[in-house]
Amino acid sequence: MSEIEETISRINTYDGVERILIIKSSDNEDGQNVLVRSQSKKSTKDETEEAQNFARKIPQIGKEARSMIRQLDTQVVNCLN
Repeated sequence: MSEIEETISRINTYDGVERILIIKSSDNEDGQNVLVRSQSKKSTKDETEEAQNFARKIPQIGKEARSMIRQLDTQVVNCLN
C-alpha cells in the first residue's frame, strides 16, 4: 500500500469523516480545480457530480476564510492598542 493510500485509510478512521477529496489546482484560464479522486464512506449515484461541485467551491471558500482571518486579526490588533 502506498503512502497516499495509507494516509487516506488513516483519515477515514476518524469520526465525522464522510468524504475525502483530492483536488489539483487548475492552471487553466477558468481557474476551475480538477477533481483527482473522491472517496466516500457512503456511495450515492450523484457522488462524482457532488464531489466536482465541492472541488469548484473550494477556491471561494479559501478566499472567504482568508478575508475573515484578516478582519479578525485587524480587530484583535485594534483592541490591543
